[in-house]
Amino acid sequence: MIQKIKNTTAVKEYRHGYSHNSLSQIKQRKRRAKTVKLVNELKIIGATALMVILLIGLVQISSEKVQAQASHQKIFISVEIKQGDTLWAFAEQYAHADYYQTKQEYIDEVCLLNNLRSTTIYSGRTIALPVIQNK
Repeated sequence: MIQKIKNTTAVKEYRHGYSHNSLSQIKQRKRRAKTVKLVNELKIIGATALMVILLIGLVQISSEKVQAQASHQKIFISVEIKQGDTLWAFAEQYAHADYYQTKQEYIDEVCLLNNLRSTTIYSGRTIALPVIQNK
């Protein structure tokens, strides 16, 4: 006589030839797969959030620089280099903090403006320097 199996897990085991251990292993694999999927989704969300934060920071810095540039005017002066003058000293004197992020940025602009191949300057020569003034 055939017994009627009431337990659905037992029915699945019987139909598919699974033992109880293999069913628990399948369930564990499914749980691990869900966990891995969740972790990957969280990594993507975290990376996206970080990119958005960095983008907002860049926009903030750019807007501050634009505002500073709107309230200031760049002019150029001609300076005769004296013994002991350095581009760094000129940067200390003329690089406006709201306009240039670093002194090196100012020095790079001076080198470009005067076609200087290095930051070494010589007394007796004349160079153009950018100067930032309020409008």
